[in-house]
Amino acid sequence: MKNLKKIMHRLLFPGTAAVIISVPVSACLLAYTFLEAGEDSPVAYVSYVISAYSLTIVCANLLPMIRRGNRMAGQNPYILLSVTRYLLVRYAHRHGFEGNGKAQWRRYRMCGAGFHAFPGDRHAGPV
Repeated sequence: MKNLKKIMHRLLFPGTAAVIISVPVSACLLAYTFLEAGEDSPVAYVSYVISAYSLTIVCANLLPMIRRGNRMAGQNPYILLSVTRYLLVRYAHRHGFEGNGKAQWRRYRMCGAGFHAFPGDRHAGPV
């Protein structure tokens, strides 16, 4: 039973490189199948199986990747604040805020919410 569990875990979580490589490989195989090979060729069946497996491992690895990203953002909350400020400046350069004070304050409030999103005393300066 432990061996079966270990095999299933290895199949569903093969590693980051396999997850990243599986998506373009399955996309290329499906494109070849639809454009050249036809639906009844042996290549079609192989591409369907690889595509299904690729979708399965991407979905299975999505939650751990999100958790890792949240953990990294929690360790250094100023990264999130920097990204939010960058988006604010980018929006201001593209659209401007002239005459639309409500949109400006809404964007500034979002930037401040990113600053206060993380609990604890990490944002306090030197004492």
